[in-house]
Amino acid sequence: MELRDYQQKVADSLEKNGKVVALLPRRSGKTSLGLELCLRQCDREKSNVYFIMPFYWDCDWKFYLGNRLRSYKKKIYGRNKKRMAIITFSNESQLIICGSYNLSLISFNDPLLKGIVFDEYALHKSDVQYFNSLYTNNDDYWILWISTPKHINGCEHLYDLNRYAKGVPHLIETMKFTIDDTKHLDPEIINRLQGESDQDFVRSSFYCEFPGSDSYEQRNTSE
Repeated sequence: MELRDYQQKVADSLEKNGKVVALLPRRSGKTSLGLELCLRQCDREKSNVYFIMPFYWDCDWKFYLGNRLRSYKKKIYGRNKKRMAIITFSNESQLIICGSYNLSLISFNDPLLKGIVFDEYALHKSDVQYFNSLYTNNDDYWILWISTPKHINGCEHLYDLNRYAKGVPHLIETMKFTIDDTKHLDPEIINRLQGESDQDFVRSSFYCEFPGSDSYEQRNTSE
């Protein structure tokens, strides 16, 4: 899959830094990017890679991966078990897809563990933050937390993680893209949403702003 410019910037940062928190707008290809990075890792060397969704939805990953898997000239097979899927490549790499309630599946002592994607992290089980903080110093595998901020209650852990990461840039890189950066939607759509939709929704969904942040308050005051 050919990555868009902003997606490529995330991929390059992950390759360089190993741990990345990436904030991207809605419908900007977060899930497809995360899965693509998992596939590339599995193709590059024998690896165990995890793609963690908020909840395990079988149809989601099949929708995103269907055509991509067919493009790999490798023998693969999948199996479902207890709300998870395992895709095995001919080089014995494994892509494990599961929901955030199954984090106990990850073996951090596994020498073949090479990467973890936390997709749409704002919607993950909230106590994942503690789970993550134990393992950010390990350089044997990469971690990508990718998400759009949410303005609903119960999603504060993305804000907490992003704030923590900004304080330890030597451990975790933080990246933020707005609709002005990605330009993946027609500006007329955004203009219409700004006139018709809840402004908290627009700010968080397309400008990746957290309620209470300086940029959020500045934009709110100017209106």
